[in-house]
Amino acid sequence: MLVAAIVLSPSTLLFGAGDILRGIHYETLGVTVPVLLWVLGLGVVSTGFAYLGISMVLKTLDANVYALIDIIVSPLVASFFGYLVFGDVPSWRMVLGGAMLLGAGFWLTRETSRGMENRAVHPCQCA
Repeated sequence: MLVAAIVLSPSTLLFGAGDILRGIHYETLGVTVPVLLWVLGLGVVSTGFAYLGISMVLKTLDANVYALIDIIVSPLVASFFGYLVFGDVPSWRMVLGGAMLLGAGFWLTRETSRGMENRAVHPCQCA
């Protein structure tokens, strides 16, 4: 994130910092929130809590399993919240893409679990 901040900082010289205290009104939510609050929320909630949650999950779950779940679940949750918060109705192409993701995820799960019935849950548990 530090690299992104350094790379993007010259844009404030070109375009200005903007009015970070100006409010943005969202009809769907019926609220007006200052831009600065949205930026802080995006940084703390979306990024900070997400990485904290991922770190906690990876302590108990294999990274391969987590990656598979993330590939399947993230787009579905994002589509659901996009509809719920912004009223974004998915097109038939988006639904088709979601079905393809689910199908690929189920196929990968089946293929990777073949022949693993007698295998240890984690490589460190072999001893």
